[in-house]
Amino acid sequence: MNTSSATTDSQVTNIDTIKNYLLSYWGIIYLLIGTIGTSLNLYIFTDRNYRSSSPCIPYLLASTLATLPLMYVSILSRIGIGFRITPFYYIPILCKLQVYIANVSVSLVIWFTIGSCWDRFLSSSRKACVRRMSSHRNSRRTILAITFCISAAYAQIFYCFDGPLVMAAAPCSAKNTPCTTIDTILLFFIQFFAPPLLIFCLGIKIHQNVHQMATISSQQQGHVLNKQKADRSILKMIVFQVIVLLLCSIPIIVFRLYSTATMTISKSNLRRSIENLIFNATLMIFYCDKMCSFYIYTLTSYHFRKILKGFITRMRCINVIVPAES
Repeated sequence: MNTSSATTDSQVTNIDTIKNYLLSYWGIIYLLIGTIGTSLNLYIFTDRNYRSSSPCIPYLLASTLATLPLMYVSILSRIGIGFRITPFYYIPILCKLQVYIANVSVSLVIWFTIGSCWDRFLSSSRKACVRRMSSHRNSRRTILAITFCISAAYAQIFYCFDGPLVMAAAPCSAKNTPCTTIDTILLFFIQFFAPPLLIFCLGIKIHQNVHQMATISSQQQGHVLNKQKADRSILKMIVFQVIVLLLCSIPIIVFRLYSTATMTISKSNLRRSIENLIFNATLMIFYCDKMCSFYIYTLTSYHFRKILKGFITRMRCINVIVPAES
């Protein structure tokens, strides 16, 4: 019995070590590529000409801004776990803030992406009255509404979460069964189930609208076609981001369904350690599209690459040293 217990303890230690290496190095990579990409996103989306080119751009800018707390709170906390620096596990207010910021920022990124899909649906409609709803003013109003609703929905975290909890799956967790149920329902609705359904429905409608508008615009010339070309470029950028978002969401959705189904089962330390490793791996995959949005935009949008090249050219010109005249 003692030998079996020692073997189990050794396996748990090895799994925890793997988890710590995974979080520390994966998190550092995310932090580096995310900081570079987000900085360039902010420059491009705040460019006056590009920002005014489409009512969809404010959603992408808002999504980029929502990535900042995700990087510098959630990703840093994962790196801290990897290096065994975990003050948010043991200080209740840090526990609540870390969970709140992580959930709100991830949800905002997802719902701002849905907002950009909604704007593409409006702008691609055959009806002029519907197309007029696609405006910068309405985009700003929708962004404020999304921010308020999501921030309010996760306010329950300040009551439900606490740390340190000895018998919970993690030291910073929901403190009782009703709180766990509320948190799970919100998680599945806001982050996992509603977004894919809305994106799927909007995607079908956008495809139908674009096909219909292509037939109409085949007889048009001039600036209308140029505007539609720019709109298609932005649409392509959003479509690829949505595809990557959905692919990155699948692993954590499957794991969350499993963990919810087995929530009432008594588990050994080894099983909890394995599940904790899988959870952290799926969580880091879930963060991938948020950290790599700049690279997705660069690969899929000609207009995005054009502004990026202009920025790089200007930076090179600034750094050129002009020799003094003799």
